[in-house]
This record gives sequence, C-alpha cells and structure tokens, in this order.
Amino acid sequence: MKRPNLSLRLFLCFTIIVLGQSLLAQDYEVFLSRNYDYKFQAHLNKQDVSFHSSIKPLNISDIKKGKVEYEWGVPFKKFNNPEEKTKVRVGFYPLVELSGTAVSDIVDTFAFNLGVGAAAVVQAGEKFNARIEFTGSRFQYPHYLKREVERTQVGSDGQLWHQENNGYHSTNLNGFIDYRPGQVFNFRIGHGRNFIGEGYRSMMLSDNAGNYSFGLLTADIWRLKYMVLYAHLKNVGINQGRNYQKLDNKFTTVHYLSWNINKWFNLGFFESVVWPSNDTLLDRGYDPNYLNPVIFMRPVEFSTGSSDNSLLGIALNFKPKNGWTIYSQFVLDEFLLSQLQADAKDLVKSDPSRRSGWWANKYAVQLGVKAHNIFGVSGLGIQSEFNLARPFIYSHGNSLQNYGHLNRSLGHPLGSNFYESISFVSYQFGNSLIEGKLQFFQQGHSTDSTNFGEDVFQAYSSRSSEYGHYTGQGISRTISAIGVSYNYIIVPESNLRLFADFTIRNQNWISKRTDIFLSIGIRSSITNRYSDI
Repeated sequence: MKRPNLSLRLFLCFTIIVLGQSLLAQDYEVFLSRNYDYKFQAHLNKQDVSFHSSIKPLNISDIKKGKVEYEWGVPFKKFNNPEEKTKVRVGFYPLVELSGTAVSDIVDTFAFNLGVGAAAVVQAGEKFNARIEFTGSRFQYPHYLKREVERTQVGSDGQLWHQENNGYHSTNLNGFIDYRPGQVFNFRIGHGRNFIGEGYRSMMLSDNAGNYSFGLLTADIWRLKYMVLYAHLKNVGINQGRNYQKLDNKFTTVHYLSWNINKWFNLGFFESVVWPSNDTLLDRGYDPNYLNPVIFMRPVEFSTGSSDNSLLGIALNFKPKNGWTIYSQFVLDEFLLSQLQADAKDLVKSDPSRRSGWWANKYAVQLGVKAHNIFGVSGLGIQSEFNLARPFIYSHGNSLQNYGHLNRSLGHPLGSNFYESISFVSYQFGNSLIEGKLQFFQQGHSTDSTNFGEDVFQAYSSRSSEYGHYTGQGISRTISAIGVSYNYIIVPESNLRLFADFTIRNQNWISKRTDIFLSIGIRSSITNRYSDI
C-alpha cells in the first residue's frame, strides 16, 4: 500500500489537533520555547513575585507558586481506579511543521521546513509526570545557513542531519520522566535540553546544542533553588560519520544555585566541568568524583590532579520597578588578575611596551533588560541585551573537553570571540503576537594558518601567540539584521502557530551582501531554534 505523501500527513495531523480541543485537560510541563512562556513571564517578572525563573524548562508546579492565571492542557484520557487514590492520565497530540521561505538570493531562492511527529504525556497523581516527543523533519536552508550546516554537520534544530538531493533530513527524539516526592525535591531523567538565565541567550548553559541524555535534581528550599545536572555529551570530531552511537563520549556536571535575596533581587552561582570518557591512562566513564551534588567542584578537580575543563559564573538579576528586570551573567574560564589589570590599563592608555591581551583571559559577559506591560499597555514588552565572549572561552587543549555537544556550543550559539547586541519589541493581544527584532554582532574568524579563537571545537593549543589577543580579532564578520514577525496561536497546549516573518540581513565578511527573507507557515513551536548566526 502506498503511503500518503508528507503534505497529506501534515494536513491530517493538523485536523486531529483542531478537532481534539474539546478533550483538553491540565498539563504539568512547560515547553522550552521563548514564545510559549511569553504570557506568564509578565506575571513572573512583577516586583512582588518571588520566583526562580532562570532554571529552565519551568515546571507548572513551580509556576503555580507564582499564582499565574493561565490555562494549560493536552488531550487526556483518564484511567481512574476507584480503589486507589492515584489517578493516571494519558494524553497525545501531533506535532507538525510546514513552512516556506522566499530568499532574495541568486543561488538559493527558496528554503523550506517540513516536519511531522507526535507526543505523549503520562501523569500519575501529583508525583509522577512523563513526556516523549518524536519528529522527523526535512530542511532546505538559505545560503548563509547552509555553510554552517555543512561545516558543523548539524541543522538549525541542533540534530545531526542526513542529506538527500531534496534537502537535509533529521530526527528528533526527546522526553523525560519526572518524580516529585514532596515540595522540596524534584528528580528527572531525560533526553533533551536545558537553559540557565533570564536572557534570549545564555552564556552559562543554553539550548543551542542538540539533545543529550541527562539526570537532573532540583531542590527548592526557603529562598533558594539548587540545580544539579549530570549530562552525557557527544563529540562529532573529524571523519567519524553521523552514527550517534559511534561518536566520542564526554560528560559534564553543572551546578546552579539561585538565591532570591528578596522578591526583587536574585543572585545566581554557576559552575560546570567537562571531561572525556577516555584519556591516555584509562577509561574514566562518568567520573564518580563529579557525582558530588555540592556546588563548587574546583577543589575536587585540583584534589584529583585533573586538567578537566571548568567554568565558573555569577548572575545578578533585579527588578528596579514593577514589570522590569535587569539581568546579567559573568562566566569565567581562566584568568590572571595581573593580566586583567594589564588589559584594563591598555583601555585607559595604550602602551606598546606593555604586554597585554593574554590568550587565557577567557570570560563572557551578558547584560540585559526586559519589561512587560510597559506604558500601561497590556501585552506590550521590550527586551534588549548585550553579549560578549573573549577568544578561546569554552575551548580546551583537548578538543574532547570543550564546552560543546554535537558540534554546537553549550553556551552562546556564536561560540566565542564576538560581541553582540539584540533587541525585541513585542505586543501580544488575544492569540496574536507581533514582534520586531534588531540584531548586530561582530565576530573574528580564523584563517587556514591561524586560530583566532572563535571556534570552541578547536584546541586552544593551536593559537599563534601568548599575547595581543582581543575580542573580534581575525577576519571580521559583521552581521546586522532587522525583522518583524506575526504569530497566531491555534492550539496553546502544543503551541501550534501560524506565522509570518520578514527579515532583512546585511553581511560584511570578505564581501558585502544583503539578503531579504519572507517566511510563512505553521509550526508546533515547542523548542527554540537559533538561525540568527
């Protein structure tokens, strides 16, 4: 029997979703999608609401503590045993994507995204929650993205692709099992992504890279929320093919402590360590030294004589007035105070005799502001942030120990050696969301003979000098883009949206070019995609 074509399958899935609205009930999980949580972010950023919103994805049980009035749900079928108090509910919903992009490019004039899949949710009482999602997708990228897709071997969804003549094919399987025994602890095992921060980007841990297997423990006590993440990562490397199981293994442990000093001021402490599954001496696997759930592993690393890749960071977030949040992150890889002082002196007054720009002054900075319901207009919001990453941050002498997974940075999508500003103006009314976006970034790129430190997957031992390094060094790539998008939510529970997006993108890299993109389509927007690189 001949299978129905992809377009017909997408249409059938869409029809099932719309007809299934009479079966909606309550869900307990929030998608890791920026436009999905926009509605309740306005409430969570109020000055009198004490909430740990930097640890994502959020749980609906956590959001309820913020007393958010918002409807949740997926189609559920209930299985109630009258002899037991536990109620088991099972829900299913399709996932679809059908979109096209017209491109003003003499090489590629059209791009598309086609995807179909399904999700299942299981709940048992108030303690057990599970979800699984699977999609198969076919992509055709505009010229500026195709270069990056070919170089990294992964698509804009972060997954390894398999190319055929009519596009890049990929599959996406993610899910989790959640157990909450009480009001304090939450245990989760899953395959997916996580995010730390208040911004559009994160310099600590973002959802830029593809899915990975992980175990997650959170503890919510008093004004503190503590997260421990144990993750199994993969390194694509060179000439290893695209068989996920055969890729080199590496691991990371991430700690994050969020402290609400009061309702309007939050302090966060971050650290991570990455190590390879195998080194020159033994098969380490998941090093038991890093199973320690207590924050600050750096002493553990020193005590074991390890040269594993560690990052430390601090976040400051405060609400100067109702509806406004100022957020920041500072991540430190390596540094020497004397070398930082030399750089600071050079900023004030340049001195050719002074040695400055030490390669190992590796740090990243974020500073941003966001506001909701501004000027007294419900649904009107703004967000603007600045990001900077020094050369060589997130990289390591051993490419297996970089802060990355599947050829994508676990921090900022650009990797390192850049500075960026990005701003949004959003207006949500009813089921509609209109958003304007303005972006600018400048990044330095390496040459065939010199590593300038933008690629976190290149070993920093290949650098050409010890001093004279600065942010943006190398072959300059400057991007500026302006765009506006419209989204109409059809099904809030699976974030199914009709959308249209218009973008003008200017690039100055070896040569200058301007591209214009017009995209329209329908998508179950349950994850973020970062194609603005």
